[in-house]
Amino acid sequence: MTSFIRLFLLSLIALGAWADEPPTRELMLSRPEIEEVRLLKADINAMLERGELKKQTNKCTVEGTSAEYDRGLYKDKQGVARRYFVDGGSVDMMVRMEYYYDDKAVLRYMHRQRTFANGTRKEEGVYFGADGTHLFTDQSETGPGYPDDTLIEFILEPVEDFSGPCREQA
Repeated sequence: MTSFIRLFLLSLIALGAWADEPPTRELMLSRPEIEEVRLLKADINAMLERGELKKQTNKCTVEGTSAEYDRGLYKDKQGVARRYFVDGGSVDMMVRMEYYYDDKAVLRYMHRQRTFANGTRKEEGVYFGADGTHLFTDQSETGPGYPDDTLIEFILEPVEDFSGPCREQA
């Protein structure tokens, strides 16, 4: 009987350790909250294709550097920013950042892709809930690697960023 109890306790401990493991990427991406963000992103892209979003663009150069960026802001009929992008860089790194906002101007998705001079490519997709809370960050990297700990900068006010001074994007 004691062997049975020991075996039972060991299996409970093993089950507890397994339950503490973080969810897999596939599990996280299949969550309903993430699917909601994906649908929102698809809707915004469809609005863009149908010509329902008004586009503004500007080009800027970061003062004192060789970094140049194109910025694009897309607004809906109510004047709410729904998509924003920053694209460009310098000789050692190119970056493309895309931001998607819901009809209440809440950031719901951000995608950053960076390509370094040595061929390394890093990507992050960041999902946010309807209240703006972080849901999940999906990351990938290819190439030889590049020592880069740059934090993702979230643009919560795209209209201000678009009309503001040009700044280094990482």
